[in-house]
Amino acid sequence: MEKPMSKSENGTADEVQFNDRALSLQVRNAALEPVLTSFKQHVRNIVFLHISPHILLSYGYQKMAWFSFFHERAKIDEAKKYSNFDEWFQQVEEKVKEVARTEEARKEFTHHLWETASGDLLELKKDQKVREALRLIQHMTLLLSWTSFECLACDSWEAAVNVRPLVLGQRAFANLPQDTEGIVGLERKSVSVGLLAKHGFDIRGKLGTLLKSKFDFTGVSGTRKAYVAAFGDKLPLDSILGDDNLYGLEVVRHAIVHRAGIADELYLAKTHSTIPLGAPIEVDNKMYTAFLSASVDAGCSLLEHIDRYLSANTEEISPVHENN
Repeated sequence: MEKPMSKSENGTADEVQFNDRALSLQVRNAALEPVLTSFKQHVRNIVFLHISPHILLSYGYQKMAWFSFFHERAKIDEAKKYSNFDEWFQQVEEKVKEVARTEEARKEFTHHLWETASGDLLELKKDQKVREALRLIQHMTLLLSWTSFECLACDSWEAAVNVRPLVLGQRAFANLPQDTEGIVGLERKSVSVGLLAKHGFDIRGKLGTLLKSKFDFTGVSGTRKAYVAAFGDKLPLDSILGDDNLYGLEVVRHAIVHRAGIADELYLAKTHSTIPLGAPIEVDNKMYTAFLSASVDAGCSLLEHIDRYLSANTEEISPVHENN
């Protein structure tokens, strides 16, 4: 893709900082806790999938790399001072363990190991099969990244409308999309008896669950419409959903899911990419990191603003009293 919109210069694990914001995020409203828990796990999975090539490559030579790295730091003389190789190896291993106890040494070694893996990956990418495997991992990471945002957007909307039905629910109900008119059981002006009976004639705390399927959360535009329908202008949607990288991620996700990661006419038109029609889509490291960051940043911002809204706008729902 052309016109990189990167927030980072490369895609190494050291540069991927978006997980810090997500994993430190907290919410005050209990209804949003399950959404936040799932989102944090998604972010952990994104990070691990993102660095999985390095992890797998490093694992195979980690022990030997550890030994050779600390060999020099341990200042062990050559093996000729010992009667046999096993004796020398044991002495080095003991010194290595001693040096490796320090936090600074461990960090230095981790960086050394990562840089070694990065260099080896560049060499391995010369092989076509390796390139295809790495491209598939990249595509799966992008898919998971979009999915994490989509699920958060949908589930947060549902939770918010469930706990604020008098304001958010009523507004969302009144602003159902035109194409939902005529859907059996739920329309702008009525709810069927059958639908009410299905929920025991008590839809308190369930209005968001009933209405969410009437909105489209599979794209940025549909998500914006759903939130405008329920929240009106109470959320800064331009800043939350306005990152071009989020829309770019949506476009790439569509091509991966519907065209198996192959560039079609729709993809080329939306991205202005110059790759040939029918060519495999490869996202460079700069844009790749920008896409991952955009989805996590948008998810965090959306959840923060919804939580803030729910804390500032309460509503009392009178309990139902049964007649004795």
